[in-house]
Amino acid sequence: MKIPLSFLVFFLLWNAICGNSFAVGQAIPHQWIRIPATYLNKHIIDGDTFDIDLNKNKRFEKSRERIRLLYVDTPELSESHKGKNLKFGLPAKRFLHRVLHSQQIYLWIDPKNRYDKFGRILAIVEVMQRNINLELIQLGYSYFDTRFSLPAAYQTYADRESEAFSKYRGIWSTALSRESYLKRLQKEGKTVRSEENDLFFSKTLAAKSLDLEKFLNRFIMTTGRIHKITSPRRKLDLVFLQNSHDSSGLRIVLSERRKELLQLGHLKIGDHVYVEGFVSLYRNSPQIVIHRGYLLNPSRSNY
Repeated sequence: MKIPLSFLVFFLLWNAICGNSFAVGQAIPHQWIRIPATYLNKHIIDGDTFDIDLNKNKRFEKSRERIRLLYVDTPELSESHKGKNLKFGLPAKRFLHRVLHSQQIYLWIDPKNRYDKFGRILAIVEVMQRNINLELIQLGYSYFDTRFSLPAAYQTYADRESEAFSKYRGIWSTALSRESYLKRLQKEGKTVRSEENDLFFSKTLAAKSLDLEKFLNRFIMTTGRIHKITSPRRKLDLVFLQNSHDSSGLRIVLSERRKELLQLGHLKIGDHVYVEGFVSLYRNSPQIVIHRGYLLNPSRSNY
């Protein structure tokens, strides 16, 4: 079959921008449900949303056939609480339109997380063995969105976002847009993992000797052993790590939603954990509001 010249030009430019990194590390979750979508009719809404005729009845049923891409949130094309941004939103839509009219298209759907709160199908799109969600982030059409779900290959997505940030691509290409998106990400509890981002501290710190006041309003990573766990409010836990500066411990805020998302429902005193998040003040006491974390090893019996 003859391949259109326009697609060949696009493909070459695409690879010139992205280098060889697309050949590996695509983070496609092959354990999820796969739906072939090459020949299904599609209607592109914006850079992260499209309708697809899954039942092949030549109509788009929005309640059952609207796809929302996971881990991305491209600029809005209409007025919303997030604002309207045609400058960066239209290129994202054009990119998605091009790739969705290519060949070898599959939708990957997490059987444990099929729909968002609006009933849209959550999916990763694979086109010609490439993860389009990941490429939207790498090309600067979107930031890495972790509000509702975290990918198993978290670091891969974070690295692609850092690359786009460092190379001033798309939404990261102007000072105003960079500042705007960093503020938005901070409100959502994360930031770009790049040494060029002043909000991000790139070294993992030991909780035992960590003085949190030195890192106010910065995103840090730390490891330590749990000293105490309390639940002062419904749907909120406070986890305290051993700390030489504070006998009560290094304070970590863990909401019910984050606990569920991170699968940290069975933490115990003595557990050794990894934690990352922004440092903030609460009643003049510094704390880490956890964005991501995991158990390093179970508690010691002789704690």
